[in-house]
Amino acid sequence: MSFLQSKKVVDEFNKFNDAIVAQARLNLAKGVNASGALSKSLSSSYEPKKNSFRLTFSMEDYGQFIDEGVKGVDSSAKAPNSPFKYKEGIKNKPSHKHFDKWLLRKGVSGTRNSKGQFIPRKSIAYAISYGVWRKGIKQTHFFTDAFEAKMKDFDKTMFKIIGFEVDELLTFAKKNN
Repeated sequence: MSFLQSKKVVDEFNKFNDAIVAQARLNLAKGVNASGALSKSLSSSYEPKKNSFRLTFSMEDYGQFIDEGVKGVDSSAKAPNSPFKYKEGIKNKPSHKHFDKWLLRKGVSGTRNSKGQFIPRKSIAYAISYGVWRKGIKQTHFFTDAFEAKMKDFDKTMFKIIGFEVDELLTFAKKNN
């Protein structure tokens, strides 16, 4: 059994993963967790191998768009570094149905404009959908910030638990690969 498979190391990786997931959930709770589905979908796993390991973090597919944002067709101001971008063409606009569900959860059934005319919820959903397509989705970094914050102290904790210095760990890895 390698040191990566030892109980102390496995426990520490599991604590690390749990801390990242917990922090990401807290970050989501600060305002971008509409239905709770994304928060509930966050999970992680640690798979030790003889000379390597795999950390896996999972979430709903749309989670990466919430984390990194999406550039709009007219502007990238909300997510300047995002690898994601809405495409030109109205058929590439996000569906109004998603925003309609969101409006229902928020209790919006309609509103009145400045002239007193009633604007139905479906029209509001279309307008929001169009605006998101044109301007994009703001990056939240709910997961990225959680991961980077926990990563800062993780190496110190791991090296203390394993009992290796950084150089010794690298030497061990080179010998066994």
